[in-house]
Amino acid sequence: MYPIRSLRSLSGKFAVAGNLRNVDFYPLVESDTTGQWRKLRKVVYPWTYTFPRDDIAIVFLRSPFIYNSFVNYVPIASKSVDYQGKCLVSGYGRISQKDSSDKLLLAQLDLIPMRACNRKHRRNMRRFVCTSSLFTDVGKGDSGGPLVCSNTGDPNEEPGKGVLIGVVSGHRYGAGSFFTRVSSYYKYVKRNKSNKLHFKYSVVAFKSLIRRPRLYNTFCGGVIMTPTKLLSAAHCFVTKGNFCQRLIYKGGILISMRNKYAVAGHLKNVDFRPFIDSNSNGQWRRLRGASYPSTYKFPRDDIAIVFIRSPFNFNNFVNNIPIASTLVDYEGKCLASGFGRISQKKSSDKLLLAELELIPMKECDRRHRQNMRKFVCTSSIVSDVDKGDSGGPLVCTNTGDPNEELGKGVLIGIVAFKSVVQRPRLCKTFCGGVIMTPTKLLSAAHCFVEKGNICQRLLYGTGSLRSLMDKYAVAGNLRNTDFRPRADSNNQGQWRKLKRVVYPKTYKFPKDDIAVVFLRSPFIYNSYVNYVPIARKLVDYHGECLVSGFGRISHKASSDKLLLANLKLMPMKGDSGGPLVCANTGDPNEQLGKGILVGIVSGHRYGSGSFFTRVSSYYKYIQLSKSNRLHSRISIVIIIQTIILLF
Repeated sequence: MYPIRSLRSLSGKFAVAGNLRNVDFYPLVESDTTGQWRKLRKVVYPWTYTFPRDDIAIVFLRSPFIYNSFVNYVPIASKSVDYQGKCLVSGYGRISQKDSSDKLLLAQLDLIPMRACNRKHRRNMRRFVCTSSLFTDVGKGDSGGPLVCSNTGDPNEEPGKGVLIGVVSGHRYGAGSFFTRVSSYYKYVKRNKSNKLHFKYSVVAFKSLIRRPRLYNTFCGGVIMTPTKLLSAAHCFVTKGNFCQRLIYKGGILISMRNKYAVAGHLKNVDFRPFIDSNSNGQWRRLRGASYPSTYKFPRDDIAIVFIRSPFNFNNFVNNIPIASTLVDYEGKCLASGFGRISQKKSSDKLLLAELELIPMKECDRRHRQNMRKFVCTSSIVSDVDKGDSGGPLVCTNTGDPNEELGKGVLIGIVAFKSVVQRPRLCKTFCGGVIMTPTKLLSAAHCFVEKGNICQRLLYGTGSLRSLMDKYAVAGNLRNTDFRPRADSNNQGQWRKLKRVVYPKTYKFPKDDIAVVFLRSPFIYNSYVNYVPIARKLVDYHGECLVSGFGRISHKASSDKLLLANLKLMPMKGDSGGPLVCANTGDPNEQLGKGILVGIVSGHRYGSGSFFTRVSSYYKYIQLSKSNRLHSRISIVIIIQTIILLF
């Protein structure tokens, strides 16, 4: 992301044409001797800029230059050519080891072919033009100066003017100078018209009191539709409430509007509320109320209309923006504004503007694993929105929308939520389990049930099922933590998404701590993955039995790999749901070479030992639990012969 205004203050800075001196006094009146002096209005540059990559900027003036015999433009190269020979450069380049010139100099520099340039600078210089510095070179203060060639064959070249092929970027001792190749940015330069950034004036920041007296912090963004009507995200103004409130009000309840303001024409993230409006302090308006769809349930229908007590006054710094009326699968780059991340931890102190890459609708559905037809998705590889940007605008141009206005673009979306779609597929075991059939597993109920609040416990007796999203059952894999593979293998095991979970209505830990887990696709039995039969007779077992899990191997640490023990292993967090297998029990279900499952890990009490849920007590319940009789959610499992759950 980059600031709407230049990172450096433009105050006291001028663009001067028709003047050859390095240092000079600002004239009261213009003349051919003093040149034309123009104040800078704003600067834009690529949001991917990081020196020397994309080292180019477009500077806008407050008033135009007047072309004459001393001041004129130069055409810009549109074709990328491996230039050779000599070209002209101007600047105040070094005339000795320490000094630069007092007057503007003109010199011819030898160009270096692209391959030689790559070799000298030891990097890809495709977007640069390189020169030799044997006899003359650019100096400090020449950055941004022109490199002009003639007879290039470029369609934009004009007779007697040549064509601009580069602007001074930097110099590397021993390798020579390098110039940003302007043909690589031809479309960017042409696209950045002065009025393109006008939409920043449509942005409002919603601020709430953080400390008296009158210190406010931005909590969300929004867009001006009319002088008294704004557009933002519903979750900015709706509090989740407790479970009882959600039962009554469904989506939640509106937050208090006390000490909250909509602020337009103001770039700071945190500021004191002024007593009167001004161009520097912006316009502050009290919030009157907000409305949002009755169907809102984050992130679905996450939109809100906010009303203010007194209208905004439209001017050069505050204005409205039109809203898209047609559903289009947008592509390319669009502009977003907010106080997005400028480092891993910090957000910006000032309002930022960035071009975000849009993602096609089908790809968006795939990445977020749900129907995203009512959303516009963006990539977060380079820049992204942050906490506090919710409700902020996403504006596109040349969309073909009937509401689009020239110079304003059209609002196609507001920041709703951020989903980590680029995250690595690292998963960790959170519980264990046992294979009963290719699509049916056995585990502990407490692995999948949250305690819940008092309302949930009154309604459901216990808590509610945890979300099963991003949770897998993994068989044939011995590692405690691992990356999810794209395909099954003997090394990585078989990974299956969970479909649903069912457990006894009478469950209250540790009583009836058992759960049946169903998969979306079946396991494939082989020499690494197989089922284990379940005990059906209630027997007072004696002797040693086998248990598997990632139990403690020291006072603090659990194992990185699946362990097997004759109950000398103390079960650890993450082993819950794991199997206890015995042999020679006399149970009718026992199979030769497999033994029989007599219990699953439930818990451990220090000083008393571990306890396992006796599966024979639930044999009929397990057999009756068919996939189509269950209510479900989603969870995460790792299964190794006898399954283990991964998070």
